[in-house]
Amino acid sequence: MREYLDKYFIGTHARDWFANELEDLTQRVEKVYECVQEAGDIVFIPVAFSHVVVNLSEVMGLVIERNR
Repeated sequence: MREYLDKYFIGTHARDWFANELEDLTQRVEKVYECVQEAGDIVFIPVAFSHVVVNLSEVMGLVIERNR
């Protein structure tokens, strides 16, 4: 993951990561999950899972991080 942080630093766009890295990642890891979150949906990301978000329209969201 460190290589991605170095390559896609704060302020870069997630769409660039998707365009450049997603296909290669699917060859290096066992599973990649994708979803489209609709209004009113809640998405739970388990501990130790990395994630990236691409907003398809203007959004307002809330993130809650829970310590173990």
